[in-house]
Amino acid sequence: MALSAGAPFLTIQKALDAAAALDTVIYNVTVQVADGTYEQPLVGRILVGSGKITIQGNSGNPSAVVVRGTSLNPTVLVGPGMFLTLKHLRLEGNASG
Repeated sequence: MALSAGAPFLTIQKALDAAAALDTVIYNVTVQVADGTYEQPLVGRILVGSGKITIQGNSGNPSAVVVRGTSLNPTVLVGPGMFLTLKHLRLEGNASG
C-alpha cells in the first residue's frame, strides 16, 4: 500500500526512518506533519545520496504543530553527516530541561 495523506505514518520518526532507507541521489524529502502535539524525540538519519530531509508543519499556523522530547530524550538529535531542516512548527524542550 502506498503511503499518502489517507494512509500516513503513525510517527514522524517512522517517516524519517523510511526516508533514510531511500537513495535520495540529488532529491530532497519533505515530511509533511499534520496539526497536533507530538511527544517524541526526533533522531536525524544519514541519507544515501546528497538529498536532505525537511520536516514541515503548518505554514499558516506554525504553533499548531508542536514537537517535544520525552522526559529522558532530547527533542531533536542530529550528529555528523545528518541534515534535518525543521519548518513551520514549534519545538518544546523535554520535561527534564
